[in-house]
Amino acid sequence: MKKETITGISKQYEPILIYLVSLLGFIFSFLKDEVDKEVRWTYNQAGAIFMVYAGIGVVSSSMVFIPVVGWALSLVLWMAEVAVLVFTIIALIKACQGEHYEIPLLADLAKSIWKWEEPVKKDTKKIKDAEIKSEKKTAKK
Repeated sequence: MKKETITGISKQYEPILIYLVSLLGFIFSFLKDEVDKEVRWTYNQAGAIFMVYAGIGVVSSSMVFIPVVGWALSLVLWMAEVAVLVFTIIALIKACQGEHYEIPLLADLAKSIWKWEEPVKKDTKKIKDAEIKSEKKTAKK
């Protein structure tokens, strides 16, 4: 049976919990429960956010002990963390509004880790144009 979310919270409010506690998204992204595709995307993207924060934290904390170069690199990594935080807030707001939002670079990371496959989007304009062309060809015959 397909559930809306793993936690049982409403699909509208689940992203708030998942993006605020990205560790949950990381854990939930590995669970094999059948949940809504948008909720699954939230788990995967939040899991990628957690991994990036963890990686930046490890590298930044080890660089602090290297004078000048390490401090400069730690500053750059801190700015990257702020950028990730800003994009996380945007993703949280968009998810609560029911929109699908992909954080630049992190979305690609999430897709590659969890083998995310986008549903094939049909371009209705191209389909209609092709139908019109085929109708014109049959009408000429």
